Amino acid sequence: MSDTVLKFFPEDLNFVPDKALQDKAREYLVIEFPEATEVVSKASEKIIFIDAGTNLETITCPDCLYKIDMGWWRLAMKRATETHFTDLTIDTPC
Repeated sequence: MSDTVLKFFPEDLNFVPDKALQDKAREYLVIEFPEATEVVSKASEKIIFIDAGTNLETITCPDCLYKIDMGWWRLAMKRATETHFTDLTIDTPC
């Protein structure tokens, strides 16, 4: 049987909700999804990449939905990793 994982990310990459807000969100999700076997809250003070794992099929431009080549994506990720995700400025190939 497969798992369903629901992840939330802030629009502002530097925003980290305080512990009270994280707990409140977790409590809400426990009520809204009573069939869930686990509801956890994780936060990081630094920007990190959350990998989709084996479910990653395509990368698309958020503006025009152009399908981005995986080779280009790997190079962009390499550059972002080298700066510890402090410079996320890119020009997509589209």
